[in-house]
Amino acid sequence: MSKGVCIAVFMIAAMMFPYSNDGVCDSMLKTKIEEGIAAIGSAHRSEALAVITDAGYVVRNGATTEGLIDFIAGSTGCSAGRGNLLFLHRRADYRLFVALYDRNTGKCAVISDNNGGYSLSAAVSISLESVSDDAGWDAASQAIGNSDAYGVVMLFHAWAARIPYDFLKCVELHNHVCPGVTSGYFIARYMLEEYPLRSEDRWSYVSCPPWCKDDAIQTLLDITPGKKNFFVKLLPEDHMAHLKSPDAAGIFVIRHTDGSGTAVVPVFDWERASELSGAADLKGIPQRIVSVTGLLPYFDTPGALVRIVHESPVTAEQIERLPLAGVNPYEEIGFVK
Repeated sequence: MSKGVCIAVFMIAAMMFPYSNDGVCDSMLKTKIEEGIAAIGSAHRSEALAVITDAGYVVRNGATTEGLIDFIAGSTGCSAGRGNLLFLHRRADYRLFVALYDRNTGKCAVISDNNGGYSLSAAVSISLESVSDDAGWDAASQAIGNSDAYGVVMLFHAWAARIPYDFLKCVELHNHVCPGVTSGYFIARYMLEEYPLRSEDRWSYVSCPPWCKDDAIQTLLDITPGKKNFFVKLLPEDHMAHLKSPDAAGIFVIRHTDGSGTAVVPVFDWERASELSGAADLKGIPQRIVSVTGLLPYFDTPGALVRIVHESPVTAEQIERLPLAGVNPYEEIGFVK
């Protein structure tokens, strides 16, 4: 057999039999995926089918699991490019799972690592009606796994509502959808639109106070503690009470090449978000889902929920002081009463 023929045969085999990261065709996982897709009333490559997994983050049997990503994509027809292969960040020693969901049937089933093999949960409804009932939520939690149920259910509902993919990437790091990470998405989008960086400018950010918003801000602005341009600070309540706005969401600094910069303090309008989304409160899973998906018409107009309450020039010395321990960053920029 010629070399060219051998290569062609190998490529055909690779497409027909996807491999896991250890080079062995994982037929058990493929079987469980096929059974799970059938159980939720879906089909391979269906537009209504979505997958959530922590493959690529977790270690299984002493090996990393990035090889399973292509395997899962081939077995389901879902992919990152199609926007229906989604990921949740988990610690390395967490269990491997593959959650399947069909938007039309509202059913979900989960394949989990089970002492080196795989187990498939019973298909369960995660529709709004089902999870609004205590018994329905208990059934979903038991089938998905108590530690994963909230994250999986919220993310599948966000995907089903056709939430933008860059928001889903924020959720990947945060590992669940919630109003807090949504506020960070709106704040980051607003900053990108209203304060576009010149070629040599750089972002830095002091998160004070910190909340779930920070994971969306890190994701969209590419600023992290490790790159020393994202800082987290807590202030005592009496210090926070002296701010010009109690809803301050931290301090963004646009840093210029000469060392100086511009300090900007945004706020997120929680009351307006509740009005626009139609969520009466945040009690219960259905209301939390609505609090996020109800804002879908405004994802491209972040100014509907974000406003700036302070903007001022800052010197290089002030910028260096903002993250220091014992320094109230709001005092440094004159944002106190």
